[in-house]
Amino acid sequence: MFVLKLVVLLSITTSFVICEDVFSLLPKKFELDDPEECNNGIFCKISVALTPYNSSTRPESWSKIEDMKRDYHYFRHDKLLHGRCFRKKHSKSLEDIVKDEYATKYRNESLKGNVETYVCMEKGRLLLDDIDYWDLFFISIGIIYVVFMVIATAYTYSAEHQKDNFFIKFLSIFSIIKIWGELRKPIKMRIFKI
Repeated sequence: MFVLKLVVLLSITTSFVICEDVFSLLPKKFELDDPEECNNGIFCKISVALTPYNSSTRPESWSKIEDMKRDYHYFRHDKLLHGRCFRKKHSKSLEDIVKDEYATKYRNESLKGNVETYVCMEKGRLLLDDIDYWDLFFISIGIIYVVFMVIATAYTYSAEHQKDNFFIKFLSIFSIIKIWGELRKPIKMRIFKI
């Protein structure tokens, strides 16, 4: 039993050391600057795809990335997600600054970074880039429903004396006061009595 425990312990520590060696060769999958400290700059969320810098030679880091792509236990290290702060330079556009930096950033590992997507925002500026049409659709339905409930509550409260009117009965279904009153009524069915 002792021998089995020793073999398991040695295999785990060996695989841990091997993984540490492999991860030291790979670029960071996630890299994030603090967006709050990006004063006088532009914070960008960037998606980068790595490729070998020279297609004729296969660097060691790229072969490790390829090995890890096949193993589903690990993140794909050829797709990077970074959040970076860039300083404004008037001579270049922001797109050129981002693409130039990532094209040369991993040259020491013989890799080239191709920027797939990036979304940038200035500090203190609210951008609704992450909200799509479906989000706007459901937000507008929610706002319309809340406005309808407020109108129904106000109308049924002002027309309290017209209880026989069908329109008032229909609006009372959405009235906040009527709903609250129904919830506070005591339960009269024997099944629910304690």
